[in-house]
Amino acid sequence: MSNQFTNLRLTKNNLDTYFIRKSILEALKRTCSSFELVFLDVGCGKMPYREFIMSHSRVDEYVGLDIETALEYDSEVKPDFTWDGIN
Repeated sequence: MSNQFTNLRLTKNNLDTYFIRKSILEALKRTCSSFELVFLDVGCGKMPYREFIMSHSRVDEYVGLDIETALEYDSEVKPDFTWDGIN
């Protein structure tokens, strides 16, 4: 998991981002051990939690899904599937 993504320093300019990412990571830490088989990450973005989920759960397959018109955060990282709002 990208340290830059999840280990943000709290500043007055990133309050929302900081608390959202911290909350997601804390929720994963509490629940990840109960995940198994296939994990569908809806709204996966650049899949920053993939490594954590795969190494702290019994998940065999991680699937990333994002909307077709999502921001491109990283040209090297693509979701497994995209959704156009209909299909």
